[in-house]
Amino acid sequence: SNLMTYDKIYQNIIENQLGNVVIAKDINSMNQIAKFLEFKFRVVSLDGEITHAGGSISGGSLKTTNNTLNDKILLEKKEQELKANLYEKDKINQESLELKELISFLNSNRQTYENDYFVNERELKFQIAKSTEIQNNLEKISLTMQRVATFKSGNFEQELGKFLEKEQKLATEKELLKNEITNLKEEKRDLMSKMEEEEFAYRQKNSAVHSLVTKLNQLEIDKNKIDIRMDYLLNHLNETYHITYEKAKVEYVLDMDVDITRENVTRLKKELEQYNMVNLGSIDEYERIKNRYDFLNSQKNDLTVSITELEEIIGEMDEKMIERLTTTFDQIAKEFSKVFKQLFKGGNGLLKLTNPSNILETGIDIIAEPPGKKLNNIALLSGGEKTLTAIALLFAILNVFPVPFCILDEVEAALDEANVDTFGQFLQAQKEKSEYLLITHKKRTMEYADTLYGITMLN
Repeated sequence: SNLMTYDKIYQNIIENQLGNVVIAKDINSMNQIAKFLEFKFRVVSLDGEITHAGGSISGGSLKTTNNTLNDKILLEKKEQELKANLYEKDKINQESLELKELISFLNSNRQTYENDYFVNERELKFQIAKSTEIQNNLEKISLTMQRVATFKSGNFEQELGKFLEKEQKLATEKELLKNEITNLKEEKRDLMSKMEEEEFAYRQKNSAVHSLVTKLNQLEIDKNKIDIRMDYLLNHLNETYHITYEKAKVEYVLDMDVDITRENVTRLKKELEQYNMVNLGSIDEYERIKNRYDFLNSQKNDLTVSITELEEIIGEMDEKMIERLTTTFDQIAKEFSKVFKQLFKGGNGLLKLTNPSNILETGIDIIAEPPGKKLNNIALLSGGEKTLTAIALLFAILNVFPVPFCILDEVEAALDEANVDTFGQFLQAQKEKSEYLLITHKKRTMEYADTLYGITMLN
């Protein structure tokens, strides 16, 4: 489109049709450019040949008077290229034959070289071992010559004395070690004897405890039997005589012997039986009520045992929760004081329990005293100071329970420029422990980020 002359009003049409057409000098350049462009665009030579998108080629429409001369020149050029290719082919074939002969020669002599290599390797190892042995013998001979030189120099008696002194010292140390071993063995026997005595006492106490538990269980069973008997007697008193125990105790005082009373009651019952009909269905009713009672009683015992077990489990969980909460609170309080001083560059930050005697229901007071201020309530802090205090508490928790990834959403929005710098420096020091994704509108904070991502909301 740059090589054509046209009216400007047709510029869009010309660029649309010819803007992606490439002009080449000749047909060879056209072929090279088309291959480089992977046949995705049209390429036209100055002689009029066209390579279409996809690889098809069509002849040019340029009419010249010397086409025969051009064809002859092109033919001679092709012949020269063919001769050069044939020469290159012969040269490559010759090099290939030489390489094959070299490979054949190397293969035929490879075994010989390998055998020579292994023989030389074994000989080298033997010589190394022999050299090591000779070196050891030389060291022994040198030591012997030193001893002989010592003997000749008149220091033999002195060396012998040192040797005897050393031997005596070793004998003394050996005797001390024997005595120590003997003492340790005696101590071991004493400890074993004490362990046996303690174990015997433990078994006796365990047996006594087991006996007491058995007695306690038996007493519990007897108590349950008595309760059942009492309930039966009270029900019998109520159903048979239609009175309560309290009323019978007040109005029917026994003024004769119990045995005589029982005989009279038995006699009177027999007389009553002569006048009243016998209720034959009471036996079946009794069995039904007894079965119902036994079932409810077993359910009651199961519930009692379950309640006891649940109370024990809750107690154990409360103990573990108290232990963990206490440990975690102490760690976080310690880290909060440390981080508070880093962010405020001084001052004091404390965490206190409102009710230390009841860890599970206690509250937590945050005491923040920036440098140069004496405050009794965190509500008296400014917005920026409250934000820094909250950030200090957040990072105190992260120091105790580190996480690999953390998202902070405009946590520094209320800070001024100086405190933003403090926060950015602190965050830079913390990035080795965790990876932070910080959402912010403050340009000062963005300066401390390693990577920035911009997000735009469109209507």
